Amino acid sequence: MLTPASATGSADREGDRDIEHQSNQEAKDFDRAMRAQAERRFDAAADLWGVYVERYPDQASGYANLALCLINCSRAREALDAARRAHALSPAQEGYHWVLLEALSANGLAEELERRAVEHTERYPDHVAGWSMRGRAALLKGEPVEAERCFRKAVDLDPCQNHPWAQLGQLYFQQGRYEEALDVWGKAQAHADTKPGPPERARFEALMGMGWSLLLMGKPDRALALAEQAEGLNVIPAEAQGLRARCLLAADRPGGIGVAEDAFRNGYSDAYLRARVAFEYASLGKPAEAEKHLGRMGASPRDAATSNLVATASAALGRTDEAVAELKGLEDDELEPHVRLNGLAIAHRLAGDYERAEEASLKALEIRRDEVVLTTLASQYVDRGRYGEAEPLLEEALRLAPDLPQARYELGFAYSSNGKPARAKEHLRAVLASERANERQKARAADLLGRIGRNEEILSFYKEQGLVLVHHEEQQQREQRALRQDTLRYEEECGRLAATSGAKLRWTKVETGKKKTHFGRKKEVDVLGLVEGDGRRRVGVGECKLKTGSEVTHGEMRELVEKMALVLCEERHGAKRGVEGCFFSASGYDGDALELARKHQIRTFLAVPQKGWEKRADWKIGTFKEVP
Repeated sequence: MLTPASATGSADREGDRDIEHQSNQEAKDFDRAMRAQAERRFDAAADLWGVYVERYPDQASGYANLALCLINCSRAREALDAARRAHALSPAQEGYHWVLLEALSANGLAEELERRAVEHTERYPDHVAGWSMRGRAALLKGEPVEAERCFRKAVDLDPCQNHPWAQLGQLYFQQGRYEEALDVWGKAQAHADTKPGPPERARFEALMGMGWSLLLMGKPDRALALAEQAEGLNVIPAEAQGLRARCLLAADRPGGIGVAEDAFRNGYSDAYLRARVAFEYASLGKPAEAEKHLGRMGASPRDAATSNLVATASAALGRTDEAVAELKGLEDDELEPHVRLNGLAIAHRLAGDYERAEEASLKALEIRRDEVVLTTLASQYVDRGRYGEAEPLLEEALRLAPDLPQARYELGFAYSSNGKPARAKEHLRAVLASERANERQKARAADLLGRIGRNEEILSFYKEQGLVLVHHEEQQQREQRALRQDTLRYEEECGRLAATSGAKLRWTKVETGKKKTHFGRKKEVDVLGLVEGDGRRRVGVGECKLKTGSEVTHGEMRELVEKMALVLCEERHGAKRGVEGCFFSASGYDGDALELARKHQIRTFLAVPQKGWEKRADWKIGTFKEVP
């Protein structure tokens, strides 16, 4: 919660001895402290007011202003002591009573705040401040209906004061009544120049209130413009940076992580934003940064939305058990069952556990067949090349939500990968025209459209041959998520190939990108680049050691590899020559692979470099190189 605008004002010198009898030194001390306070240098102002009340202990205005500065320095207990002293020195003055109410509110002392606020409204029934304080006391006691009544009373008494409007907007925001909050915050902004408090603080609160309301209404672009205006006022930079970061990330615009890091360095605290930043780092392949932010969250209490995001980030880091535990720890009244199951499906998908992901998605569909759950399940099918199953799910999702960018993009991807470029173009262009699509989604759609345009003839030819062309780099990302779950299926495929070639097989699970060359070993030959049965994946996913049973020469090893490559082409591609195939890179010697590819006229995509290849840009992991 932001400190109310009135808490940043200054107390008048009501009840102090006559200004004419004030010494020149006292006047200088007073002006110096007041100037620091007006410039919002609250720490410095608090120190100056502290010196002032030591020198002039009978001046109530000094204690009152000291209390206000301490409130803005989050030193609520000290502020209350100063406010009580000011009120004791001049109990009849309304201004010092108001400062005491501010200090009581800052300390959460609901009972005393309510008692004194009621006394104030009984004594001054037409004073706005008393009713505002009664509303704040009701909020502290958990009585939102009474709080709204009091704030409404304050607004009715003086609709031109911004403070009651701001409090009413905050109440509506906390209740999730964002459209009403947006309207009320707009009225607060319109009256930002009215007292109490400096106008820049009132404008800041109004802009922040409207920004948060718009963000939670699903309009991050409009909220971002307000966050930037609020940051420009330089009232509480960290708060404005936090909102701006949330808007940038929600709109999927660049720079969100950097702004969030700035906000955290400036003392901003937001568990949801930390979880989102952790997820972004995990998605960018920066696990150390992701772990840092998750670690700083610790076991602190968090709402269901934050837990859902923590689970997604944990899954992206491969910590599936923690992700599942995070989601299973939520009660149904915290997170709707279908939402929780959908979160579990996403966690399992990111971990490459597609069986559990599909199981969770199917259960979620039984509860609610909405566009989000449909898209989550369809995305799993797209990942696994089951385009025929994904297409009707995505079409149904788009009937429910015609302007759902993620569903349109996934359907475009499925159509393009399934030999339907014309239909893919239709959906991808819709993504580009969508107001709801963020920059990343539009960039992906534009990239895929370009690739489809360049490869339409090839796609048509591949369709005739019953093949699927890998034409988009996102496919590589999808493949990486599927590696762990697919290991057993690859092992089965390797076993079939080994049996055909007459070699004995020993399967060793390794991580993609961490292959090591074994050139020169005689009894075990490394064969990398094994493909899934449908011919869709061509990135190496494991290390298959073919045990020949005896020492072999380099030439014999080449024969064995060649035989296995041809068997693969025959089994998966109908023994078609001169069309796309897959080839193995054996023992780190790519020359063999190139020579054999030319010999058999196989349009080969070589992948998964071995030691030393990483220095060559055209052999990076996950890239596909067509042999001339």
